[in-house]
Amino acid sequence: MDTNIYWLWLLIMGSLIFLMQAGFFLLEGGQVRSRDVTNVMMKMTGHLGLGILIFLLCGFAIKQYGWPLAALPNGWRYPWQFVGDGGHSISFYVSLMFALVSCAIPSGCFSGRMKFSAYLLFAGLYVGVVYPVFAYILWNGPLARLGVQDYAGSLGVHAVGGIVGLVGARFLGKRVAPAHAHDIPMMGLGALLLMFCWFGFNLGSVPSYNNIATDLPLVAINTLCAIAGGILGSLAATWKNGKANPIVTPNGGLAGAVAICSGAHLVHPLFAAVIGLAAGVQIPWTSRLIARVLQIDDPCDVGPVHATPGLLGGMAAGLWAPMIPNGFTVTTCTSWRSSSAPPRPLLTDWSPPSFFSRRSTGSLVCASAKTKNSAASISPSTACRLTRN
Repeated sequence: MDTNIYWLWLLIMGSLIFLMQAGFFLLEGGQVRSRDVTNVMMKMTGHLGLGILIFLLCGFAIKQYGWPLAALPNGWRYPWQFVGDGGHSISFYVSLMFALVSCAIPSGCFSGRMKFSAYLLFAGLYVGVVYPVFAYILWNGPLARLGVQDYAGSLGVHAVGGIVGLVGARFLGKRVAPAHAHDIPMMGLGALLLMFCWFGFNLGSVPSYNNIATDLPLVAINTLCAIAGGILGSLAATWKNGKANPIVTPNGGLAGAVAICSGAHLVHPLFAAVIGLAAGVQIPWTSRLIARVLQIDDPCDVGPVHATPGLLGGMAAGLWAPMIPNGFTVTTCTSWRSSSAPPRPLLTDWSPPSFFSRRSTGSLVCASAKTKNSAASISPSTACRLTRN
């Protein structure tokens, strides 16, 4: 029964993440020229069709098992044989939704100067190779072994997508005819839809049924607080010029949501608001830095809204993890399960206020506070689950 409830929860949250594709279409479509809206719609639809099949054929096996460098589990010969296993299939469904979201992010950098056929080629390579390789390293590979915390993808989804988009925009060069947003209500509706779907993003990252009662309430509140902080931060950053910017303000909410993904399960809501505030405040300055110093034409501010907040959120989670009271222990649920090395406490003498006392659980990385006198540690076979973003 517990497994059925958990799987149903992941299916519902994954379906909510799927709706983010509509949000990205509205968000990007409102910020480009009216003549480019059809191209944006075709890009969002095209990478869905292509990305689903490519991720089924090879992307998931790379992301989850390190194939072809590592052997597939259960003696499988082909990377799509997981469909006969319920747990692996659920993991594929949620992982696919994250991959498609990550692919939609760079699209905003390419608007106005990339052919549809070229974008399809990019989407196939991104969903089939680029995203799976980094996701494996982060959630199932070396970084997971080091205890890196990325609960819902500040680094694995948003920072990667944003950085890849900026690199692509740098090589594409500037638009021949730069233009401002043609439909602000359309853009605002897309931003609000994405903020709503973000609860599927973060709440769907709960690592097991046993974590539903402990993680979900805090994750939901932290997501709200980070969005609020991002909106207020972007308001403050633009209002000083005399008038709040109607494009930067909703983007601030998205930046706050991006930044809290890594540590949504770790921090107190007030500090989630601070993280969101920092993510929102930096948008106008980072946007000018990218345009004037780096000479990158970023039509939809993908860098300030995804890349920078993603890196900020990853660092915030990394700085927060050692603050767990009475020590911080990390184990992983990857190919190192068979290792007999005992978990290593990262901090043993820290005594922060009571609101720090949260148990850290991450994507295929399970972390827990333990007392100085306790020798108990997490059992990967019981505390961790295969299904993660």
